Amino acid sequence: MPTFETEVELAVPASRLWTTLVNANTMFPKIAPLFISSIDVVEGAVGQIGEVTLVKLGPIAPDGAFVKERRVEIDHGTMTMASEELAGGHLAVGFSKWIAKLRLEPIGTDKVKLCSSVDYETEGDSDVSLAITQAKEGLPMLFHSVEQYLASTAP
Repeated sequence: MPTFETEVELAVPASRLWTTLVNANTMFPKIAPLFISSIDVVEGAVGQIGEVTLVKLGPIAPDGAFVKERRVEIDHGTMTMASEELAGGHLAVGFSKWIAKLRLEPIGTDKVKLCSSVDYETEGDSDVSLAITQAKEGLPMLFHSVEQYLASTAP
């Protein structure tokens, strides 16, 4: 299965970013409304393996854009989580599988490296190069928005 990776360093403590990721359902629509307008849990327990969410994308995406995804991994010790898209999102633009994994690597006490990897499969001969480029560019943009929010609300 093909994979691509993206990394971004952020000036926030890893533990604080991890808490934000675990609570993405309530945090991300407030932090980054340009990217995410709402996240609703439609099945399972919040923050647990098997949780299914419906993410309505913000104005950066076409009207009505959404992604339904299932959490397939969460490890608080290694600050790692993964989810698989079930409908919408990348599955609507030529992919037949999209599994995104995020891992946080602390850099000292006040910085973190966010490591993202995406395993994907495509439908037939779909040209997905633009979607991959957008994903690689969009992740740092999203997480710099998160970084700015967390810096402005530092405890």
